[in-house]
Amino acid sequence: MPHDTALSEFPSLVEWQAYEALQDSAPDIRLTPYVRHIPDYFGPRPFNIEVILARPPVLGAKQIGRILPADFKIGASGDLQVYSDMPLPEELVNRRPDLNLVAGGIPSAAPLGVESGVPIIPLAHPGYGIYGHWLIDICPRVAFFRALFPDSAFHLLVPDDLAAWAGTLVAEFFPDADMIIKVRKEVAYTGELFLCSPFRYHDHLSRMSVIARDVAFRAYPLEYDHRPERRLFVSRMHLAKQTRSLINREEVESLFRKSGFETIYPEQMSLREQVAVFSNAAVIAGEAGSGMHNSIFAPAGAATIVLQSARQSHFIQASLDFWGEKRVSLVFCEAQSNDWMASFTADLAEVEKCIRNADRRQNDCASVLMPTRRQPPDPAISTASAQFTREPDTCGSARRINRLATSLGAKRYLEIGAAQGSTLLNVEIGERVGVDPNPDFDADPAAQGVTRIKRMTSDEYFMVLENDEIFDLIFIDGLHTFEQAYRDFCGSLLHAHARTVILIGDTKPADVFSSLATHERAKTFREANGSSGVAWQGDVFKVVFALHDFHLGLNYRTIVGSGDTQTLVWRSTAGLRKPHFNSLEAISRLTYFDLLDHLSHLRECTEDEAIGLCLRDLDAERDRSG
Repeated sequence: MPHDTALSEFPSLVEWQAYEALQDSAPDIRLTPYVRHIPDYFGPRPFNIEVILARPPVLGAKQIGRILPADFKIGASGDLQVYSDMPLPEELVNRRPDLNLVAGGIPSAAPLGVESGVPIIPLAHPGYGIYGHWLIDICPRVAFFRALFPDSAFHLLVPDDLAAWAGTLVAEFFPDADMIIKVRKEVAYTGELFLCSPFRYHDHLSRMSVIARDVAFRAYPLEYDHRPERRLFVSRMHLAKQTRSLINREEVESLFRKSGFETIYPEQMSLREQVAVFSNAAVIAGEAGSGMHNSIFAPAGAATIVLQSARQSHFIQASLDFWGEKRVSLVFCEAQSNDWMASFTADLAEVEKCIRNADRRQNDCASVLMPTRRQPPDPAISTASAQFTREPDTCGSARRINRLATSLGAKRYLEIGAAQGSTLLNVEIGERVGVDPNPDFDADPAAQGVTRIKRMTSDEYFMVLENDEIFDLIFIDGLHTFEQAYRDFCGSLLHAHARTVILIGDTKPADVFSSLATHERAKTFREANGSSGVAWQGDVFKVVFALHDFHLGLNYRTIVGSGDTQTLVWRSTAGLRKPHFNSLEAISRLTYFDLLDHLSHLRECTEDEAIGLCLRDLDAERDRSG
């Protein structure tokens, strides 16, 4: 794979993942995948689709940011013109309409009158008067800066003719900015600019394209439905500026209303209202455009239906929904001419087919993004379980398991290491089995009905378990040693089906003391070092390395950042990787410092990302097998 160009092409995400897994061989190369997602589509064949399909769906590019003292001005179209003799990496200027680099300086450039040494993030872009560009092109710059320079102050730079809604977005999304500087277009200034690589190449989008979701949720800490049911049709009927208009819009909107959709007009809502409405949506439909970009606020697993002209054969919304973990379908519509901005007509029969397809896929899997309101327990769970008080699940295990259970329709759950019952008793699955030789809670009421407690070791349990006992979800949280955890994992595989998901607890130790093989040694060495704390994860992390090298038919991700660190495992052919250690004996001898040297093998990501990838892989495997 060539490394001397700003962009490298990959024929699929599988090849990307294989390349990503071999990054240790080229430590100076860290590419980010930019994906063009082509989902199910209905209606006429989109223009030039054969050529599009022949192009690689994944681009790899280095995503970088630089602070550059320079003269600059905002052009008439909103592009940023930077005047400097300092050479810039190709990744900053390649294939982008929003940044023009010019050699030399501008003698008439005026200082901005701000504190020296505080970087300025320019929020200018062609089309900066369009809401969608703020979500997917402009807002990510600030989030990326924060990630690179978490403790740095910063100023924001905007054109002085910014629309009122855009000014509100800047003020409410980025209240930590030291100053918002308004400048006139075509006037030269000088300052220390933060410049970064783009977050999309037309309809190839990176994960950062949906970062405005996280920014908005910090700005508006709203309450979200656990199982959202709203069906939205995003109308462009009242937009002041109509381009690429849907000719039979009234008929289309009437069809969606009959299918249970409520029509909304985002431009008539405040930013907070838009985030709140879309964050509680199960299905979102509408014409391609900025209003549909609000789908990034919807829960993972939501369905989207996008109507667009067959002449506009781009996949921007589809790629956005790919990173947002949505189930997207496209309805291409007959254009009235060959013009890119031509009006178009939707085939109502094709729209109906797309609605049925979206509903079917939504029923198959309805995940959630960030529930904060608990629903009543599943009535399938015995009332006997209500005879005791549930302990709070502070590490988030039950939340993750319940999310997966809802999406997978799980009926049977196995937990190795029930301990105090804080996870087992909060899992909302019809049949639950907890295994622990010494459960530290009142197990007798729980043993009635559908919750069974097995007072034995996991080794004893797997020895006597009938071969036909199969579970949909398995949580391994027993003894924190590599040998026992790996044995529990292998035993679990014997009682799993093709869509069983396994969650392994404590796969990343908090520190070197927490990684020791016994709790006593962790405590002894921590006290001898004068350190505080009681954490002990043991050497379970070695199980992930064994997974990496010896279970190539399984895919996995390690969840960090929202509770205990745990590794999610599922069956998939998409987890292509090259064995690294190639020896169980070598893995058994690894230390905490070896873990730090090979941390990329944990494949860390957020809870939303891990669950979303797991569900997509399982659905793809099911579709492949028919």
